[in-house]
Amino acid sequence: MRPRHAPERGSTDLVLVLPLAMTMVMVLVQLAMWAHAQHRAQAMAEQVLAATRAADASTATGEARASEVTEDLGGRLLRGTDVSVTRTTATATVQVRAFIRGPVPGWEPPVHAELSAPVERAGVRESP
Repeated sequence: MRPRHAPERGSTDLVLVLPLAMTMVMVLVQLAMWAHAQHRAQAMAEQVLAATRAADASTATGEARASEVTEDLGGRLLRGTDVSVTRTTATATVQVRAFIRGPVPGWEPPVHAELSAPVERAGVRESP
């Protein structure tokens, strides 16, 4: 004879595992978004550096390009984007700092990219 109400096996496991699995999925999505945002910050820095280090450019040229790429590449993913442009007679440096928005409330990890390169001189072409 079988008892009328046999205990359900595995229901307790599901109650414990499901929240853990959902948390892991949310963290993985947040990490993927962070990696994507880091690539965007790097691309922003590369474009601003290229504009800043040109032979006829200035810090103002780099800052103007920074405004453009912040709108184009920052989009709704990056929040609080700050692009710092420095140019001396020999070197151009760009720093991009921002925070990302993601599915985990209250967790907005920072992204950072910094690039530096020699300033191009008029009539002088550097080898790759």
